[in-house]
Amino acid sequence: MSKENISNAIWIVEDDPDDRLMLKEAFKEFNYIKPLVFFEDGEKIIEILKKKRHKPRPNLILLDLNMPKINGHQVLAFIKEHEKTKNIPVVIFTTSRSEQEKTDSLKMGASDFITKPYKFNEMLKIAGDLIKSYG
Repeated sequence: MSKENISNAIWIVEDDPDDRLMLKEAFKEFNYIKPLVFFEDGEKIIEILKKKRHKPRPNLILLDLNMPKINGHQVLAFIKEHEKTKNIPVVIFTTSRSEQEKTDSLKMGASDFITKPYKFNEMLKIAGDLIKSYG
């Protein structure tokens, strides 16, 4: 994928294929034309973010917390600790309903904390809100 295709995009870090599909379909309903770039685990996004020659600038990173290898809190910490990535908005998108996880994520620099919906119409509302807020 070229630089142009991963910049000015929404990056989605999500290990669950059903959640990836539901997100993709929700954005499609809004005729969202900018790229959605999917990463199946935290390790893959960190690899891209570490590359010195590449300066990725997604509009938003939508980040699951519960993932294998490197979890969402570790990815968030990495993003917020590095000069070239710290200003990228990160929205936590998780099954967690824990107020403590929400508080911790926001303290670490997350822009928002969204609990994954069970119904597609709720996902549509979330996708619409994300498009309005982050383009």
